[in-house]
Amino acid sequence: MISVISVTLKQFLIDRFANESAFDDLCREIGISYSSSEDFATRMTGLLRKAASNHPDYIGKLYTACIKLRPGFTEEINILFEVTPSSKTPNNLETADIRIFLSYSWKNKAVADELDKAFQSRGIQLVRDIYDVQYKYDLKEFMKSIRDCDYAITIISDAYLKSPNCMFEIMELLKERKFRDKILPIYQDDAKIFTPAGRVAYITYWNAEYDELKTSAQGLDLAQAGEVAEDLKMLEIIRMEIAGFMGAVSRMRLIPYDELRAGGYKEIFDEVL
Repeated sequence: MISVISVTLKQFLIDRFANESAFDDLCREIGISYSSSEDFATRMTGLLRKAASNHPDYIGKLYTACIKLRPGFTEEINILFEVTPSSKTPNNLETADIRIFLSYSWKNKAVADELDKAFQSRGIQLVRDIYDVQYKYDLKEFMKSIRDCDYAITIISDAYLKSPNCMFEIMELLKERKFRDKILPIYQDDAKIFTPAGRVAYITYWNAEYDELKTSAQGLDLAQAGEVAEDLKMLEIIRMEIAGFMGAVSRMRLIPYDELRAGGYKEIFDEVL
């Protein structure tokens, strides 16, 4: 572990925490109250000075905060802090290298937050949009990263099954040969995937979405239709693949979310630990 903050590490902190919410999260995690109207580079300098004067172990606190708040940059953080596997604490040895993507609809954010807290209590920081998607970051690039993770928790609800972004993540996950090994599905009661009629309703929904966009785009010339063509292509993939996804998940033995929560998410942790 480093003993002083390098220029490169300082620039990383400025780049990754350069908005009000992210900066406040960093302050909270390292236990420092710091407010300023100056630019973020100046703020970061002030924060680091205050942390150094208040906490002898502030670099350790800063490292832990970075791993927690920016798990998608774990490898870079370890290099910047000069942390090697042998220098990790025993509790971190088991979980430090596990990357778990949390796929959910924002209509189910409360459930996602509860799961997030449960994993944090086990020393695992989930890969999640609120941590890993910065201002102006390409959302599709983040969603594609679901394939790079060891596991993917999917909170399957009616809203999830009707969300283009959630279905994009699922379509990416389906590209994996070990799809069944990676997916950790959690279902909500309003997800009607366990009957043929329920699954047909979702297929019908995506057929209608595809037809509506296709009809709307008919008057566009090629120069105008670039992004729309990509959207149409994605809708085509979703409507063709969603039946297979729902069928595969409906054949799995799933546990309702309330039951999982009551049991401390034991079945999920048993899978990943």
